[in-house]
Amino acid sequence: MSIEITTPRYRVLATMHRATSKEVIMVRRYSYFDTAMPRMLQLAMTYCNEGDFIKFDSIEFGYELGLLRVKKNGKFDVEMSSLVKSSPSLLKLMSEDPQFHSRYI
Repeated sequence: MSIEITTPRYRVLATMHRATSKEVIMVRRYSYFDTAMPRMLQLAMTYCNEGDFIKFDSIEFGYELGLLRVKKNGKFDVEMSSLVKSSPSLLKLMSEDPQFHSRYI
């Protein structure tokens, strides 16, 4: 019996920025967009101020997926890129792939 060790396959890069200075607060890598968005929203509640934003990029394809902006009174605004709006299948590709896990178990 052989055990194959695999490293995580990161597909999404999430970068948290300060509004005025564009200073990078935090950079995280995620395997799936489905987990990147809610986790970064949680972190934004802790680390972000009004006007800060989080940029989501595809590591595999090199495209910007969207922005999460922090607004007044703890509200958030999500803006998806025109590429994602025109091709929802791109987000499907960024979602969990059941075949990926079964190949390595």
